[in-house]
Amino acid sequence: MPVSTEGSRGVKTTRISILLILLFARCCWASDTDAQHELESALSKLETGITMLEQHEPDARLTLREAAADLQRVIDAYQIHTPGAYHALGNAYTLVGDEGRAVLAYKRGERIAPTDPRL
Repeated sequence: MPVSTEGSRGVKTTRISILLILLFARCCWASDTDAQHELESALSKLETGITMLEQHEPDARLTLREAAADLQRVIDAYQIHTPGAYHALGNAYTLVGDEGRAVLAYKRGERIAPTDPRL
C-alpha cells in the first residue's frame, strides 16, 4: 500500500519498510559493504525526512527529495531490484509530491512481486 502524505499510518508503514529493507540488505549484501552502507545511508536520510515532516520542519521535503535521489542512485548502481526498495522509493516520492515517479516505483516493485500487499 503506498504511503499517504497525511496521517501517521502511512508513515508507520514506511518505517516498517525501512527496517525490513535494512534487515534484507544485511543478509543479502553482507559481502558488498559499499552497497549496504549506501543503502543504509539513503534509508536513514528517508527516516530523518519523515521525522522532520512529522515535526513540520521547513527543510523536510528537501531531505526527502535527497533521500529519494539517493535511493534511486543506489538501486541503479547496485542493481537492488527488490519490492522493498521500490516500496521505499515510491514512498519517498509520494512524500515530496512526485506522484508520477512514486507510481513508477510502486509498479516496478509490483512487477517483481505481484502479490506484495505494500505495492
